[in-house]
Amino acid sequence: MATVNIGRLKFVWQGTYNAATAYVSDDVVYLDGTAYVCILASTGNTPPNATYWNKMAQGSDLGSLAGLSQGDMAYYDGTDWVRLATGTGGTYLETQGASANPQWSNPNNILQVKEWRKLSTITNNSTTDSVLSAPFDGSAGLTPTAAGNIILAEWFSTVDHGVTWRSGHARMQYTPDGGTTYYGISGGAQSHGDAAAGSNRHGNMINISGMFNPNTTNTCYVRVVVNGHTSGSGKQWGQYNNEGTDSTTTTPKIDNGEVAVGHLIRLTEFDSGCATVTNVA
Repeated sequence: MATVNIGRLKFVWQGTYNAATAYVSDDVVYLDGTAYVCILASTGNTPPNATYWNKMAQGSDLGSLAGLSQGDMAYYDGTDWVRLATGTGGTYLETQGASANPQWSNPNNILQVKEWRKLSTITNNSTTDSVLSAPFDGSAGLTPTAAGNIILAEWFSTVDHGVTWRSGHARMQYTPDGGTTYYGISGGAQSHGDAAAGSNRHGNMINISGMFNPNTTNTCYVRVVVNGHTSGSGKQWGQYNNEGTDSTTTTPKIDNGEVAVGHLIRLTEFDSGCATVTNVA
């Protein structure tokens, strides 16, 4: 009786493609995330060589990316698939247009904010340049996440001047080298006229702010320098709730256990893409 060879009745799974293996028709292999079926027997003809292989199931080669973990994403960089590690909390995925890779960015491009609150009064009525005590003495610092990012420095205080007129000025400085060199940021002044005889006054408010570009990732520290009028200088810094003389200090108001401070300093880092500093002569 004659025998008829009808060939294979089903595909034969051969696992991951191996260039040293002899494959025959209907063998199925896996390579770079895709399955291929052999259509012509051969050895060493790597898929997707269309003479020997047909694509059976399209997949991806993302599984070959090293170090993948939960929350990671992958994007094509024009040549290959690249892993994008999970962003930090609160960031969002930002595209940068054609021929550019995506990145994690911060909403409004505010990268970090730090604030130091002084809970008590600082006594200083110097009539020459004098640095206020902590945290306004250069101990308040912020480390930029990238060179070229902009830092906004803000400081306010109420200086108690007692019963008579007082005048003075203050300015902020920053150092990017740990205190060796200080650079100016901005300044301001406060003054008050004579009070009526025997009448005491509350203090004067002064608020100074300014941005600067340290162009470094070194920690930048900010300090406040005060200088009073030679004939009459404010004395009690951060003292806003005293109606008497400035010869003593007054405890700031406390609301439900929290001190309503009379002075603080705040440092904010902005991404260079959303903030600039321009000096005009």
